[in-house]
Amino acid sequence: MTVRILKILAIVLPFGTVTLCLVLLLLAVEPQPLLIPRPGAVNTQDAHEVFRETWRKTGVVAGKKTVQLSANDLEAAVNFLITRKRLKGVINASFEEDRLRLIATLRLPIPPAAFLNLRLLAEDGNPNLRITTLQIGKLVLPGILVDGFLQSEFRRRGLLRDGTAAPGMIESIRIIGDRLHITLGERWHATTQLRKLVDEAVGRDRLVAYHERLVTVVNESGSRRFIRLGQLFRPLFLMALQRSQENDPALENKAVILLLATYVNGYDLLLGAGTGASALPTRVVLLRKREDLSRHFLTSAALSLAGHRSFAEMIGMAKELNDTHSGSGFSFTDLAANQAGTLFGKRASSSRYARKIQRILSENAEEAVFLPDLSDLPENLHAPDFRERFGDIYSSAFERYKCMIEERITRLPLYSELDAQVRDLRVVFFRSGEGNAIIGSTMTLRST
Repeated sequence: MTVRILKILAIVLPFGTVTLCLVLLLLAVEPQPLLIPRPGAVNTQDAHEVFRETWRKTGVVAGKKTVQLSANDLEAAVNFLITRKRLKGVINASFEEDRLRLIATLRLPIPPAAFLNLRLLAEDGNPNLRITTLQIGKLVLPGILVDGFLQSEFRRRGLLRDGTAAPGMIESIRIIGDRLHITLGERWHATTQLRKLVDEAVGRDRLVAYHERLVTVVNESGSRRFIRLGQLFRPLFLMALQRSQENDPALENKAVILLLATYVNGYDLLLGAGTGASALPTRVVLLRKREDLSRHFLTSAALSLAGHRSFAEMIGMAKELNDTHSGSGFSFTDLAANQAGTLFGKRASSSRYARKIQRILSENAEEAVFLPDLSDLPENLHAPDFRERFGDIYSSAFERYKCMIEERITRLPLYSELDAQVRDLRVVFFRSGEGNAIIGSTMTLRST
């Protein structure tokens, strides 16, 4: 009898699990949005910029630093996360009597119209805030379970203090008045954190080797203020090619990208690390004669190394959208540098393409090898101009520009997935048959 019951349960339980999942899905998904975004009103500021600005405004007390985020700051950070996933959505944040209320709507990319409407309520706690309610559609999740799960994950990742273990990066998260207060402990220093991350990714010895080579290259460049990114790429990727005779080429490329990404953003990773490494000479690294493009390109490349290609692309998009409301305006040139850098990081860290990247860049220091001509792309588009020309980022006009940028990038031999000789035949065919059919920057095709 017992055996028969067990057999019946073995058959029924899987169907019961599927039924439960369907019921939960039906409760979570709704046909109408809770919030409707107003065109041009969604705050999509890059979250890194939010923290950078608030970082400047706060001081360090007893080795600890507190970052204060307003409702607008939180909306900016979450909106760029929504954007990077190519979702249509909006979030509203508000503070009231040491409580934080978040309301968000996400449109799911499935027909017919389907929305995830989220309501979250959190209240101040010591040392960390407590989530009291999380509702997704009609599905209400117990706050104590959600709060316990999130805190457990933060501790597991070393972000929060775990009992008597080593302190986490975050000392406390509290709601005080109309601000979210994030207090960082003694490990707050950015260089220390970056060094730790890079050490874990590529190893200290490998980092030191490329660091010393970079010091030599910069000192021997003869430049006192500016240096082109191509001047750094060629010797460092030549070194990577040589070291790859005995090491993993993808790992060597990662070390080069991470080192240069931190360097163009003003960090000397080995400064004060106790390695005896030489100090990095300070130079402004230029790409297409612009400092900002080198940062866009390499930061996106570094982000893509962790497998977050969409994350890197959407950070770039969010930053440019924010610039339509403030700053220099939307720039397709910056967006293109982000996309090229993301693809570059992905290719360079792939075992399939790593050696190809090394060979091409070790032979040619020209920037056109890794970034196409962008001089004709629109820039400095503020909100009214952007809306007049493109409407929003989901319009066909915007999509045409985006596709054109992607085509220019992927046409470069460095990023090609096809053999260069095959591509050469295709280009000759189109030129002879269609005349001016080829659109994009001029390329020199080579054998790979």
